[in-house]
Amino acid sequence: MATAWNPALLPDVVGMPCMFANAAAGNAVQFFAITSGGGAVQATAISELLDISTPLGRIKVMHHTLKILQVLAAYAPHAPKIPMALGGAIKVVGPGGNVLRSVTVFPDFVRKSVDLSQQHGRVMGYPELAEMYRALGGGVRCPNLVRLHGGCGGASGAGGGGGIRLQPDGTTLVLHLEPVGLPLGGAPASEADLRRAVRDVLAGLAVLHAAGYVHRDIRWQNVIRLPAAAASSAASQQPPSSASSSSPSSLGGAGAYALIDLEHAAPADCALDCRQPPRWLHTWPAAAAGGLLDPATGHYTRRSDLYLMAAALMRHLPFPLSDGGQDLRQQLATRQVPSARAALQHAWLLAS
Repeated sequence: MATAWNPALLPDVVGMPCMFANAAAGNAVQFFAITSGGGAVQATAISELLDISTPLGRIKVMHHTLKILQVLAAYAPHAPKIPMALGGAIKVVGPGGNVLRSVTVFPDFVRKSVDLSQQHGRVMGYPELAEMYRALGGGVRCPNLVRLHGGCGGASGAGGGGGIRLQPDGTTLVLHLEPVGLPLGGAPASEADLRRAVRDVLAGLAVLHAAGYVHRDIRWQNVIRLPAAAASSAASQQPPSSASSSSPSSLGGAGAYALIDLEHAAPADCALDCRQPPRWLHTWPAAAAGGLLDPATGHYTRRSDLYLMAAALMRHLPFPLSDGGQDLRQQLATRQVPSARAALQHAWLLAS
């Protein structure tokens, strides 16, 4: 029996008792309750075979329909809350009521629509974004960085197919992306989870930087936690320098993480001065004003991404950070680490 959510992604959501259905052939109608368990699905008749060619049969059909509605109304207050329902759109609406972006979750990919005209502070348009995704789709895919579904590097013009396309209105970008994960609203609850998240985000950044791009919008809202199966796959695909010494067991445990949302990305050699709006993003922490950008040119560089990690992901934590974590944070914030790949060699990240 199909569910309205991904159980691997939301393991704490309790399944519903059954699904009601009816079968009809000609004038014959019968109602069923469908249950599942142990990989098997069972349909149990909850009505006799009804003949809708007779007045009594039609009355009984109406009676059973109302009874099912009554059961559903009684169950509704106790139904599980599903934050990411399959096929349901999660929309972000702007002050004027326009939909800025929407995300629809499917079992193995996410469809994302973005109104580029409302993405203030972005550097790249559709052609440049398509080229970036093509660059990221080649070679070995990084499990810790968002990518086009199925590794598709293709792009098409308005109204076309492919993993990334521009709608005929000329402003709406549509992407089919993977992996599918649970968005984070803030820092993980433990230092072990923070260590894994920082390590995985750095692994994603290393690939992005190697492709010639910077992210520019690193924050917890742009990091997702992957379900157990994807976490195990991610751990097996990471290079030795960034591999986890602990194996993830469930979504609620160590898990694996991926960096998403590349709409504000830019070429790493972009020569724009980002010290003033609109290039200065409103999502950048106020504390980042002093050291985020190149002090002489105002350029956003690869080291700016590392600085932003320290400012946005390693501060305001729900626990005291150990000396090792503080040392990495300090090195990232003072530009002592030359690259994301070099940061992965820090002792705090290599600890179990």
